Formats: sequence, C-alpha cells, structure tokens
Amino acid sequence: MHIAYDYFDKSTLSLNDEGSYADADARLEHKLHHEWTHNLDGIISSILDTGMRIQSFREYPFGMFQRFGWMVKNENGWWQSPDGKMKVPMLFSMQCSKLY
Repeated sequence: MHIAYDYFDKSTLSLNDEGSYADADARLEHKLHHEWTHNLDGIISSILDTGMRIQSFREYPFGMFQRFGWMVKNENGWWQSPDGKMKVPMLFSMQCSKLY
C-alpha cells in the first residue's frame, strides 16, 4: 500500500479516473471528479457536537468494493488484503443515540 494523500489535509481532491468504484470496468465520459477525506477525529467530533452519544464503534479489515488493485474478495463477498498480508481498517461501524 502506498499512502498518496495527507490524512489531515481537508482540501478537495480533484481526480481523473477511467472507471468507478462501483464498476472498475466502466468507461466514464466525464472523468474528473472531486473527493474529500474525512478523518476519524472529524467524524466522531461532529457526532459528539450534535449531542449524540456513541454506544459502539467497530473497525473491520475489509470493505465493500475493491479500493486497491491488490485486494481480494473473501468468501462473504467483502474485499480485503490477501491472506498473510498486513491488514488495515477499511470500514467502520458506529451506533449512536440522541441524548435528551
């Protein structure tokens, strides 16, 4: 894995890609798209700032799509690092409730 962007940089990423995360083989007419990173601190702080309470938080070593070319699909249909390779968080879940 190669880290290409600053984790804490909040500027807009303007990228030109041939395909889409939804369909890597799709050929797009308009290749320019914009993305924004959301670090974990920003996500959690935003939730807490609304007055919500975090009841659970989990990280998972797999994701919903093949974010990187080296990822393999597991028996449950999730994309992950190949067996024997270092695993990193690819997805998280959070359960919250509103405090009254």
